[in-house]
Amino acid sequence: MLSSFSGGHFLEVSRNIKDIKPISITFDDGPHRIRTMKILDILKSENIPATFFVVGNRLPKEWDILRRMLKEWHKIGNHSFSHPEFPKLWWEKIMEEVIFTNISIWFQTWEYPKYFRFPYGLGDKRVSLFFSGKNIGWNVDGTDWKEKNTKRLVDTIISQTRSGSIILLHDIKEDTVQALPLIIKTLKSRWYTFVSLDVLLPKQETKIEKKWIWVSATKNIPIQKTEKKNKGSGESVELNWRNEAEGGEIKSEWKFNF
Repeated sequence: MLSSFSGGHFLEVSRNIKDIKPISITFDDGPHRIRTMKILDILKSENIPATFFVVGNRLPKEWDILRRMLKEWHKIGNHSFSHPEFPKLWWEKIMEEVIFTNISIWFQTWEYPKYFRFPYGLGDKRVSLFFSGKNIGWNVDGTDWKEKNTKRLVDTIISQTRSGSIILLHDIKEDTVQALPLIIKTLKSRWYTFVSLDVLLPKQETKIEKKWIWVSATKNIPIQKTEKKNKGSGESVELNWRNEAEGGEIKSEWKFNF
């Protein structure tokens, strides 16, 4: 049985979730002032939940878009701060890419993202030092990052989608905006049900017991330490650093738990 109401998107499952052909749609690289808003309009009209993997350096001018995402029951994921290739980065830069985006999202939504997606899908296990949620990939790529033909984009998505699919699109592309209504209509006609990642993915207990980070209110960069503890193993990893940009003087500190 499926149910919803005008305040958001809820899925009531009274039978095995595999019987309803669940799929989840995700968008990367935004938010975009015009195109992301158009996509949100489409999703709202179709009563479909989505996950938006946002890029941190786009957020300062788009706070209202993040708030609308949450208000309409979408999920917000971390897609790094500047969209680099993670395997090429020093660990300090990886730390900045992950933590700065987490904090940017938290400042405006009061929620830390529980999902992370690597730019270009290029993973790096060092991210686990700074992010305690799930790394999310995809198994349906619409190739809207290179495809300029709306019909081919729709055909690619439809031909690849199966029950349990995670669909990758980009909310900064105009072709995605144009193709999305037909993608949704066609998949619904084939009895697919759009659900959030929370419903699609199995519940897994996080291995991170606690993680603390201190950041400078003046320079907005990490200045002290983060600590990771693995449940059951007794192992811990501790990293220490200090900001010398102010001549060693720490003018003020903010503390976050995530």
